[in-house]
Amino acid sequence: MNFHPNHAIRKNRNRNQNEMSNIKLELADTKRALERSRKYGISLVFLFSLLYSVMGYICINKYSINLLPSSNSYQNIGRIDEVTSSSPVIDVQQLDDAFAVVDSLPNVLLIGVQKGGSTAIWTWLTQHNVCIGETFPDKYAEEKKHFKKEMHFFDHPSRYERGVDFYKEHYQHCVNNLTKNEAEKQLIIDATPDTFWFPKNVFEVYKNDPNLKIIVSLREPISRELSLYNHMIQQYKIRPNQTWIKNIFHTNGTIKTFEEKILDMDKQYYKNSHYALYLTKWFTLFDPNQILVLSYEKEVRPGTSAKERIMEFLGPSLLFGDPYRPYQPGTFDEANEMNHAQKIQMPCSVVERLSPVMDGWNKELYELIASHKPRGISIFPEFEPVGCKLDQ
Repeated sequence: MNFHPNHAIRKNRNRNQNEMSNIKLELADTKRALERSRKYGISLVFLFSLLYSVMGYICINKYSINLLPSSNSYQNIGRIDEVTSSSPVIDVQQLDDAFAVVDSLPNVLLIGVQKGGSTAIWTWLTQHNVCIGETFPDKYAEEKKHFKKEMHFFDHPSRYERGVDFYKEHYQHCVNNLTKNEAEKQLIIDATPDTFWFPKNVFEVYKNDPNLKIIVSLREPISRELSLYNHMIQQYKIRPNQTWIKNIFHTNGTIKTFEEKILDMDKQYYKNSHYALYLTKWFTLFDPNQILVLSYEKEVRPGTSAKERIMEFLGPSLLFGDPYRPYQPGTFDEANEMNHAQKIQMPCSVVERLSPVMDGWNKELYELIASHKPRGISIFPEFEPVGCKLDQ
């Protein structure tokens, strides 16, 4: 199934964008003043004089601008194609609808899992009109460049405790200068892979928001753990003081082997591969139809199947063609691929030790998907047996 959406690009916003922003602000001020006049009895003559000043601004600068998109909903609100002796009729409720403050919460959460292709999916989405976060390193010292992709709000207690307004602040730019109708169609994404393990925190923010869309890509858990371990080793060589890689160290500071890390049965990072345990919570808190579950091996790595399912899930707000990239089937662009010399292969001793546990957890996952039927899937493709290298 191929998708080739055709979306008209709004040319009027590209033309005279600064002037349009000024005019919108003036009209919004007028609307608020009209509302205050009802309460305090301020003279409407003064208020309408403000409106005429806006019209004068347009006339003097010889612009012919549609203040609002020329849709059927708004085409008669404050539209000025030419200056006449009669003033336009301003409907306060319609101005409310057009310029109301729109919630800047992300409406797409790519929740993981780690090493499940989230960076590749996120990169592809950003090429097709999906807005990403903004960082403020001068204000919040912990925010690095990668926070634009993954805001680490739900999984970092120190950030979560700052509250939802702190979270929204990082996405407010996504809806600035948009009408309410435009903003409601704008896709905004937070792609923090560790969010998968914090469903309750997400629910506390979104409650029963029907517009929230959740995407998760699941990878065979033993292979995922090895990929994560190799990634940690690579990051240690680049920046050895990163706190998130502390799990690969012994207390004396030496680096654990993969066997030592993965076979530590009491550690939470090992239990993170129990996908059904966490998905059960997601399906309890949210409508399963709001959750898109992808197979990393069968869909994300090949690319086309994952792209088509994501496109169906997110709908026509994804844009293809000039000025965005055209739709291309096939694999996603490579992201976080590692080819360093010390990248280790899967030891057979680990597979033999973990397979009985993981096979049981995976069976729980298949049964859970079959019973809850999240968006567009009733049977999750089973993970392939893990290849390994005999221990030396």
